[in-house]
Amino acid sequence: MYSIWQSLNTTYMFLEFEFSRAALAVAALIFIARIGDVSLGTLRAYFLTRGFKKYATFFGFFESAVWIMAIGQIFKNVDNPLAYLAYAGGYATGTFVGMIIAERLNVGDVILRIIPKFDVTELIEVLRNNDYRITVIRGEGRDGDVDIIFSVISRKRLSKAIKLINETNPQAFFTIEEVRKVNEGITQEEAHGSGNWPGSLNWNRK
Repeated sequence: MYSIWQSLNTTYMFLEFEFSRAALAVAALIFIARIGDVSLGTLRAYFLTRGFKKYATFFGFFESAVWIMAIGQIFKNVDNPLAYLAYAGGYATGTFVGMIIAERLNVGDVILRIIPKFDVTELIEVLRNNDYRITVIRGEGRDGDVDIIFSVISRKRLSKAIKLINETNPQAFFTIEEVRKVNEGITQEEAHGSGNWPGSLNWNRK
């Protein structure tokens, strides 16, 4: 009975609600705050899964701070239905914004694994001439022996590598996997790019 009474009471408050500039301002504040904290949360998860501990911690702190501000406004304005709509809308929008930002960062390294459909000599030469460090091993597939090419590259250079593969060996099968750590066998310039943010900020995984 208590839960039913609470539901009826909440419904009554919403029906009695009067729109005002103050109510709209509060809803706008909650909406913007939710975009901020969810975007920060997306970035925190992005860096955490790639081993960037410092930046995951940094974004996590501000994510929590902004979320507290947003939820505080909800509790202060429980009779404002716009606040609830703003809270949910900000969450959805923040998820989208965070994903867009994460896609543009291109931080970290990946393993590029290539299994060409035919002779790999030209592809190997093209990749090495473009300063990609590759390793070639022999494997056995359904139709016989195959050459498998491995390379650890920065995300900044991934699109160019895929373009070279498609131009040189368009029928090649390739997969891309995340890398959490790269040892000193690969230079920082090659691993993180140079001259462009965030490569120029020395994004070490600590």
